[in-house]
Amino acid sequence: MAYEDLSAKDMVVVDVDGHIVDGSLNLSSDTKTHIEFFKAFGEIGAIPCTRNLTYRTFQNRSLNSLFVSRVLCRSHGPFAWGKDAAQVVYHAVVLEKVAKMAICICMISPNAKPAPHHILDKHFMRKHGANAYYEQKNDYGMEGKL
Repeated sequence: MAYEDLSAKDMVVVDVDGHIVDGSLNLSSDTKTHIEFFKAFGEIGAIPCTRNLTYRTFQNRSLNSLFVSRVLCRSHGPFAWGKDAAQVVYHAVVLEKVAKMAICICMISPNAKPAPHHILDKHFMRKHGANAYYEQKNDYGMEGKL
């Protein structure tokens, strides 16, 4: 879903016990973790749920070009694509933000290692695999499947 199209109806509000107060979409698998953050840090008011994907997540898989819409190419730089110019710009901005996050991680923890492959697969396949169980509709007609 495009950030610009996001509205209150696309949010799920839960109480500190994890019960849905408002909304009809699926809860994030990270809801319990988010609740612990809210309990520990009373000054925070929201936690977005974002995901970073890596090359290994997609290795040897058939990909939907409108779903995997950006890449960083070694010795070149970023490429982004989409169904129209506005979507391409959006994808390019997201790619740049993710690259900045990666640089920050390397600066904070130079020895940081990627998540194990089985963890990447678990989180990717629960949303996009043949037996997906965490699904939210998005602008690309995808409902948990590549």
